[in-house]
Amino acid sequence: MSLFDQIEEYRKRVLIAHWEAFNCIKHAPTKGKIRERTVRTLLQEEFNITPVSGIVCDDKDDWQSPEIDIMLLSQAARRGIANIYHLDDIVATCEVKSFASSKDFTSAENSAAILKNHSDNKIITTLFAFATRAKRETVCTHFGFSFDLTIEAYTGYCKDTDSYGHIDHFISLDASDRKEPFLITRGITGERSLQIGGRPIEQFLKLFQPDYF
Repeated sequence: MSLFDQIEEYRKRVLIAHWEAFNCIKHAPTKGKIRERTVRTLLQEEFNITPVSGIVCDDKDDWQSPEIDIMLLSQAARRGIANIYHLDDIVATCEVKSFASSKDFTSAENSAAILKNHSDNKIITTLFAFATRAKRETVCTHFGFSFDLTIEAYTGYCKDTDSYGHIDHFISLDASDRKEPFLITRGITGERSLQIGGRPIEQFLKLFQPDYF
C-alpha cells in the first residue's frame, strides 16, 4: 500500500469515526451543522480554501435559495452580509447527508435543478453521503449504471435511466454497509464515471480544487 493509499485509508477512517460519533446527536439542526463542518474542514485543509454555507440570491429575478450546506466562491466573490451570497459568485455547491434516503436524493436533485436553471448550468453540484439507506447497486442504478447480477459487475452508463441528471457528482462512504467508498462523477461530455475502490475520497476533494474550475 503506497503512502497516498494509506492517507486515503486514514481519511476514510476519520470520516467514518465522525459519522459514528455525530449519530448520537438527536437534534437534527445540530447534527447537520457538525456533519457539514466535517466535510468543509476536509476541503479547507486540502486546498487552503474557505468554503461557506448560507443562502444564494439572484439579483435578476429576486430569487433566493434555501440554506446550502457548502459553497465554493469565486476568487473575486463579494462577501457582503454574512451567509448571504450573490448567485454569480458561486462556483460549486455540496449538500451533505448523514444517511441519505430516496427523499434526500430527490430533494438534492430538485435543488440542483433550480440552481442550474438560475445559473445557466454554471454551478457544479455535488452530494456527499456518509451512508445511504439503499444498497450501492440500487443507488448506482438510479444514477444510470446497470448492474449485471450474473457477472456481479456494472455494465455501463445510460443517460436515459439517470434519475439525478442535475447532480453532477455523488460520493458515499458506504459507512453502514461495505465501508468501501464509491464516487460517481460527470465529465465535460455528460458521461458519468463510477469509481469503487482506489482513492475516491481523494478524487472527491479534487472536484473542489481551484484549478478545476
